[in-house]
Amino acid sequence: MLKNTINKNEFIKGILIMGLYFLLPSLLSIPFLFFIKKRSILYLIIYSLTSFIFLLLYRNDLKEEGKDFIKNRRKYVKTALFAWLIGTSIMIFSNYILNVIGVPPLKNQEDNIRLFQEMPITQTIITTLFSPIIEEIAFRKSFNKAFSSPFLFILFTSTSFAFLHIFSSLNNPLSLFYLIPFLSLGITLSFTYKKTSNIFSSISIHAFHNIITLIDIFILGGLL
Repeated sequence: MLKNTINKNEFIKGILIMGLYFLLPSLLSIPFLFFIKKRSILYLIIYSLTSFIFLLLYRNDLKEEGKDFIKNRRKYVKTALFAWLIGTSIMIFSNYILNVIGVPPLKNQEDNIRLFQEMPITQTIITTLFSPIIEEIAFRKSFNKAFSSPFLFILFTSTSFAFLHIFSSLNNPLSLFYLIPFLSLGITLSFTYKKTSNIFSSISIHAFHNIITLIDIFILGGLL
């Protein structure tokens, strides 16, 4: 059954591109570490180059999808916002339940606040521009042709996305419950992409979500 629903070559290609997501920033930083000491400048260079490389990988598709997004932007944004409202509602509710039952917050929340305190402009650019581009290409665009079943596509890409956002922040086994809120966001983004067949739809709603999250971090961190 899976043999008929998964394109092996496209799936392997997607895994390799996903691997680039983890490796590329570290590799790109190597030549700059010797003469750029300011971390904010280093981060901007690394993530701008990473975004450029990911955009380059799908430059032909992105050119066509960019034209399509401009033409149908109202319809696509409406679809994305509708999915986001549902997904974010589930995300907020599940976070609330986890807080009520006493599941400790992920340690990356404090790390994010500290980074924004250290370099607010750099982190704002990365969070609202570079991260949505890189993550949507790595976790959704790269697997677009790997699955003939939209359900499997959404399941795989949203689960991978959720694990990405918690695996480095697990401080105890209960932290695995945070897969639920991140899974709801991942499903929102994957559904948006499949529904519109346009990666700029999921990039735009991802950027919008990060802006909302950024405002929340600024408030929590006492930066406003």
